[in-house]
Amino acid sequence: MSTELSPDSKIAAEFVGTLWTAIRSVGGPYPDTDDHHLFRGLFDPAWLGGLALPIGSDRPATQTVALGQAMEFDRPEGPEELAAAYAKDPRVQIYESVDARSGGWPAAATRLLMKLGGCGVTCTVYESRAGEKNLGPHRDDWYGAIVQKLGAKAWLLGEGADNPTAEPTLVLEAGDVLLLPRGVLHHVRTPDYSVHMGIAFITDRRSAV
Repeated sequence: MSTELSPDSKIAAEFVGTLWTAIRSVGGPYPDTDDHHLFRGLFDPAWLGGLALPIGSDRPATQTVALGQAMEFDRPEGPEELAAAYAKDPRVQIYESVDARSGGWPAAATRLLMKLGGCGVTCTVYESRAGEKNLGPHRDDWYGAIVQKLGAKAWLLGEGADNPTAEPTLVLEAGDVLLLPRGVLHHVRTPDYSVHMGIAFITDRRSAV
């Protein structure tokens, strides 16, 4: 019996090996503090940027997309409806649970992370452009690994994140990773164009695998 890994499994193993080493180096996904951690250039931008994701014209029919604004979500049913809703009111496009709805290497990576973390894990992709509406200041109920795939994203972290005139705490560029403990107030801005992966470790939900 052949034990050769599939292409998706090979990508997942390389991705998870790099990401998990960073996560464990700072005590995640069960950290002792609420400090965030930034890893510059953790991934090679060319390698990461070349990995397929089910977004845009590559989105399969099984992949849902939500348009997000101020923690409210609109889920148009088809591509034409999505395009019309976005044109009418540009908002961040959220490709929900790509691991479960589109499969591929993100699904394989998520399964590995579930085993390593001993908790539920989901992977969501966020595509955004300058000037469009976003989720606004909020707190998440999970430990997040934010992987910047393309472009750049400005992050405001901590209690000043709800100040519209505040300077960004940091700017993620392609290949960078931000590790964000649950409950940290945060807000984002998009300088031009951005695609990032939000990998959520649901640390209050233990995995059965």
